[in-house]
Amino acid sequence: LAELKNTLNLLIDRIRTAVEFATAIGQGQLELKYRDEFRDDVLAVAITDMQDKLRIAEERQRIINWANEGLAELGNHLHEESTDTEILGRKILQSIVSHVDLNQAALYLLNDKGDELHRVATYAYGKQRFEEHIVPAENGLIGQALKERDPIYIKEVPNNYTRITSGLGDATPGTVYIIPLEVRGEGVGVLELATFHEIEDYQKEFLLRACDTIAAAIRTRQMTEETKRLLEQTEEKAQTLSAQEEELRQNTEELVATQEEMQRQRSEMEETIQELKQQINLREKEIHSLTSTS
Repeated sequence: LAELKNTLNLLIDRIRTAVEFATAIGQGQLELKYRDEFRDDVLAVAITDMQDKLRIAEERQRIINWANEGLAELGNHLHEESTDTEILGRKILQSIVSHVDLNQAALYLLNDKGDELHRVATYAYGKQRFEEHIVPAENGLIGQALKERDPIYIKEVPNNYTRITSGLGDATPGTVYIIPLEVRGEGVGVLELATFHEIEDYQKEFLLRACDTIAAAIRTRQMTEETKRLLEQTEEKAQTLSAQEEELRQNTEELVATQEEMQRQRSEMEETIQELKQQINLREKEIHSLTSTS
């Protein structure tokens, strides 16, 4: 009876532990540890397995929420009305650097000819840094990423990297991630990121999604600016043509007036000639009459 009582008490203790643990998990305490003496129980194994799955699901949801928040913040910056490329680039870099916990970043955009990458914004150590820099589209890791349309991830960065191909300042980062910006296979630019720690896979996935959004927004902005430029040129040409038409109209009116004046003067001259002819005829008649009388 004593052994039976001890067994029942132990069973009750096991069941009570399982119930309390399951209740705690249901309340969101997913980091709670199961009592060591009961961890091998069938019920304990099932509950801890459920705990692990819930923890994984919660972490997955946390990452999804984290990514969505970052993309939403980035989208707010991309839809601002500012047309200054440098200001837009700085806001993009600030948003990404702070959200992914990076240290440095640089944004390069491809020029109209497609042969040069122009650095339009940089961000390092919580401060904006900008020095005009142009990289040939075929040179360095930046050009390679753009040409091959594939990200480049470097975990062992050479000490002289930043002085040769990077716009990230003087310090040598521990990790560099270079991502091409493209829209439907057409290159737009390159995003260069650096940090002193490794970039996690879920962070890389977020950065790739963010770069797709950035590339689309920049390309749309470029097309809008090009459309505005063409519209301004068209309006300028239309104004020039209108001015030329007005000048031609005025010249035509002046020409018509000149022709009318010439016609009037010609008519007056013909009348004068007729009068002179009549006077000459009259004088001739008078002379002939005098001659006949003599």
